[in-house]
Amino acid sequence: MALHTQELLDLLSNLLSVPVTLHDAPGGRDRKTLICKAGTRQFAVSQRKSASRAQLEATVLQHLGPLGLAPNLVSRKGNVIVQEFIVGSRLPVALARLSDDRKPGLMRRATDTLIEAQVAADAAGLSFLAPAIGVRSGWDRDLALAPTKLGQAMDLDVPPHDFGNWLGMAEDAPRRFVKWDARPGNAILRPDGSVCWIDWEHAGSRRPVDDLVWLFADEWAPDAPEAFKIALGRLADRHDANPADLQTQFTAMAVAHSAMRLLLILQRKGDGPWWDHAACLRHDRVGVTPAHVRCVAERAARWAETVPGLEPLAPMLRRVPAAAGAG
Repeated sequence: MALHTQELLDLLSNLLSVPVTLHDAPGGRDRKTLICKAGTRQFAVSQRKSASRAQLEATVLQHLGPLGLAPNLVSRKGNVIVQEFIVGSRLPVALARLSDDRKPGLMRRATDTLIEAQVAADAAGLSFLAPAIGVRSGWDRDLALAPTKLGQAMDLDVPPHDFGNWLGMAEDAPRRFVKWDARPGNAILRPDGSVCWIDWEHAGSRRPVDDLVWLFADEWAPDAPEAFKIALGRLADRHDANPADLQTQFTAMAVAHSAMRLLLILQRKGDGPWWDHAACLRHDRVGVTPAHVRCVAERAARWAETVPGLEPLAPMLRRVPAAAGAG
């Protein structure tokens, strides 16, 4: 059952045994996360979809919060979780303030923290506690259909293509802890220059490289191939994996993920006008702007050109912006 703002405030007051006031509702109150104040302290109180998700997030914060990789846990009750409020700027906002030559450095810091969180959570046994992701029958097939659905939505001819086995994972391959929803908007740049990752309720166990897909294939991510190359090398070192295999796994999934992001952007737009870029950035919204469509489509096309079986998708992906009126 969804709680209203005042009910969340009352619940937090009872949990902390002190009066609590509303300070902010980032992204709008529909996000079900409130920033609250109790004296001089600030907290983020969030309502999750289920008590099990809230419990998973609480466990993650208990292990990663003291390391500075995530917020510290304050309390949890049912599907409501209370955590420390992280002062700073969301990664897309911080990136927007930087010149192009400085953006890769910040992306490297974000990936360093993300990989350290994976490794620390795995060492704490969370890979066995977190639910397995992508085990539903047909999950990979549905993901592989994303470019086809995108082309059909744009009334474009979809060329024959083949993802092979790169979207899946062998039965005996080790599953590791992943954040999963590792989009740039879920990373905070603190004033001291460190990066903290928030919103862990979707964590699970799958391939560690998938977190890099969420980060680098998002519409708010800058085009930073050198930062990605360094991140992939560090991921391979920390998880004792083959860099070449990780590269292809990343690229295949990044093409599918990019198609899904483009579909999401165009579904949000519908028949209406493009959204205001500054408002999307300020409120951590999907980037429903022509610039985001062009960026994601061109980047996905370049990735498709590097994977055998996906090369035919590149021309179609490059036609998406014009078909969407974003060319």
